[in-house]
Amino acid sequence: MISTPGLPLLGTTLRASAMAVRSSRKHGGWGSLVRETESRSAAEAGCFPEPTIADESIRRGEDEQAFLARSTGAFAVEMRRFVNGNLRLLPLDVAVPLCKALHGEKFRPSYFELVVARTLQVIGARELAYELEAQTGSHPDLRATYDDGVLVVDATVPDFDAEIVKDQQGYEPLIDVIENLTPAGWTFFVDSLPCIGPNDSRKGFKDAIKAEFAKIAELQPPDETISSLSPLALEIRAEHPQGEIQLRLGGRPADRERAYGGGPTSLTYGDTDARVEKALRRKRAQLRGGDAPAIVAIAGGMGESIEDFDIALFGRTFERLDEHRRVVETGLSPAGIWGKLQGGESVLAGVLVFCRWRWTLGDDTVLYVNPRYRGSLPRALEVVQRRELRRGSIASTTARASGIFPLLRAAAGLAP
Repeated sequence: MISTPGLPLLGTTLRASAMAVRSSRKHGGWGSLVRETESRSAAEAGCFPEPTIADESIRRGEDEQAFLARSTGAFAVEMRRFVNGNLRLLPLDVAVPLCKALHGEKFRPSYFELVVARTLQVIGARELAYELEAQTGSHPDLRATYDDGVLVVDATVPDFDAEIVKDQQGYEPLIDVIENLTPAGWTFFVDSLPCIGPNDSRKGFKDAIKAEFAKIAELQPPDETISSLSPLALEIRAEHPQGEIQLRLGGRPADRERAYGGGPTSLTYGDTDARVEKALRRKRAQLRGGDAPAIVAIAGGMGESIEDFDIALFGRTFERLDEHRRVVETGLSPAGIWGKLQGGESVLAGVLVFCRWRWTLGDDTVLYVNPRYRGSLPRALEVVQRRELRRGSIASTTARASGIFPLLRAAAGLAP
């Protein structure tokens, strides 16, 4: 367990920062908040201090806390600044327990709670509380007070990417073989690898990689590096009984320790419908009987889109064509969780979806309103895109403002 040094400093800094946030919101909204915060040092918060020893090595199997405590690589620096800078702008009684939670066993959910807390704050919450006990004895993650009402928000990070991660893990032994054989000065991106099981021999694969790398032994690595989107510097293709090998090679900067640049893209898809339903069923039981509208914030995976959540929550849209392929009917097959208007008023007022969340990046949040919720929500939520069922179809209200993650990054002194 990693300790939490710097908490006294965290508390001192937060008091001053909270005053600055209230002032900036009063006098100019989101833009003023960015200008107010981007000039302050994110390191002040101290929940994850900068390491004193340079170490950019990659260690497989390392947990996030150990990585942030040790690594001085660019991504570790970015994550620390994002956490510290945004914790610094939260109320003290939210930031301190969140910092403690980030050093606990559930780092990823706690990190997402930080993102949700800051989102609720920047759209206008004048008060924010963390894990207060509800009348039912449960402890929802956040309670946000707005000028015209209160909102209870519980955050969840469904394992949408479980199959994708499993798929990628199957490639790791093959990537290790390639990396161990990559000539000095080169880096590689994987486009395709054969399906070689953990108990299958890798000798043929290793021989094929050796043969291909022998062909470039006398070549000078190019200056340009490669990525999933970059043009080809050099392409390797080789046949294997269990599938084709496709690699792209480029030059490796002197400061990059690993030759592996990324890939391959997974062809596995997450089970959005089932995982969203499971998450809402669990949260519904926890939030029942509260004194304020309850919303579930969901962290989307690598592959989920708004269309996937449309299908999971409301249903699938369709078009019917005539014999001349002209559209004669459009509609919605209401097979989603909230598609059929049955039963009384729902416990959940809606869902805040954060599609393609990746630590310090992600799409703007979208509010799905539960058609079985009869109450009202704070008007501040009108700033985000809103999706709801109206007369048997999905209606979308355009967001009044965009750029949540660029704002959170700017608050930590990071480039958008």
